[in-house]
Amino acid sequence: MTRMKIVRKTTGLPPLDHVLGGGLVAASVVLIASRPGVGKSSFTLQALAGLKHRCLYVTGEETVEQVAATARRIDAMSNRIFVLAERNLAKIFAHAKSMRAQTIAIDSIQTMICDDVRGKAGAPRQIKACTARLIDYAKKNTVSLWLIGHTTLNGDIAGPKTIQHDVDVVLELDQGAKFKGQERILRCTGKNRFGPADVVGHFELTTKGFVPVDADEWN
Repeated sequence: MTRMKIVRKTTGLPPLDHVLGGGLVAASVVLIASRPGVGKSSFTLQALAGLKHRCLYVTGEETVEQVAATARRIDAMSNRIFVLAERNLAKIFAHAKSMRAQTIAIDSIQTMICDDVRGKAGAPRQIKACTARLIDYAKKNTVSLWLIGHTTLNGDIAGPKTIQHDVDVVLELDQGAKFKGQERILRCTGKNRFGPADVVGHFELTTKGFVPVDADEWN
């Protein structure tokens, strides 16, 4: 049996590429979670800008203008990144197809809804259905999928445990004590179908975004 070649794209953030196992894999599904305020949205925008291909950033929590303001502040503006303020999955898929998105980022999975599924956004039934359909779309269309999630006060990823089983990679972004509390630690939390699952990356969160710490060691 011939082994399929894994195609990766660099994100321009060496510690992230290192934690992923060498870059973002085509058609892979990554779940990244953290507590509110740690910087998931800024981190995601920087990663999308570094990919240098057509990306769709879907926000269910902010306006397009708010996302654009963040992108300008951290120098992540790009004509390859399209921002959509939408929670309805059917409309998101239509937009992704029309622009031929190569990577889709969902911010956050807890805000998405499927019209034909009972329950409000964030309900377990909705999260499971939306995650399953997003993964199906990604695999059928060879699109990389980046799902942003939240963690609970106990540090667990919010939502049904099944979503962690269904994705390819699970990452957590934590706040460290260095740099006057602006240290950010990226961890693979035990699951990476395309690389080691015990790798850590370090950043400093500045007014200009995430800056890799000791970037040379990731090369």
